[in-house]
Parts: sequence; C-alpha cells; structure tokens
Amino acid sequence: MKGLFLIFFLIILSFSLVYGTPQLPLTVDGQVVINGNTAKSGTKVELKIDEKVVKTLEIGKNGRFVTPIEGSSGDVVEIYVNGIKSSEVIFEHGKIEKINLDVEDYRLLYILGGILFVVIVGVVWFAKFRKIYKRN
Repeated sequence: MKGLFLIFFLIILSFSLVYGTPQLPLTVDGQVVINGNTAKSGTKVELKIDEKVVKTLEIGKNGRFVTPIEGSSGDVVEIYVNGIKSSEVIFEHGKIEKINLDVEDYRLLYILGGILFVVIVGVVWFAKFRKIYKRN
C-alpha cells in the first residue's frame, strides 16, 4: 500500500514539474485623461502585443480601468486610447502596473479645420467665377 501511494505521489509530482505552476497575468491599473479632461465612460482602450490586440475594454467611472492581460515576460504591451498610442509597459508576470494616460486628441479639430478650408475655397471659387460670369 505504501508503495502504491509513493508511486501515485511521484506521478503527481512529475506532472507538476513538467507543466509547472500557472503564471499570474500582468495587471494594468490606469486612469485616462484626454485633452486635460477625465475620459468619459465608454472611451475605448486597446492593449496590443506585437501589433495584435490582446485586450479591448471601455473606461469606467472617473476615467479608470483595471485589467489583467496574458503574455510572456519581456513582451512590450502597447496601450492605445481611441486609436492613439498612449503608453507602453514591459510584461512581467504577477506585476501590477499603475499608469496615468494623458492623451492629446485633436482629430475633431483637424476635421473642423478641413471643413473650414473646403468652405473658404468654395467661397473664393464661387466669387471668382461669379465675377467672370458677370463680365460675359
């Protein structure tokens, strides 16, 4: 009976040595500020390793998020807010990485500037052709 128990124990021990203990994930705990204001609930955050999205989440209350991610030690984890690269961290098993993301997002300003440009060009073009039309 003792021999059977010893064999069973050695088999279990060998499985744990072969498969090892499970690794803890990296936990990213952060707060997001966009253009000086706390990010609104629903703001999209993506975490990427080797340009592949490993986690997508939305900001909660007060611009905060906490998420575990899986990876390998030494992986570079890139963090994107609304598609804008905001930070990166090095993956370490079991580590809790606290980060504050301060994002400058001027896409809306660029769109409005583009619309304004088109309107100005249209007005100038219209005025020029109006003068030419009046001459004829």
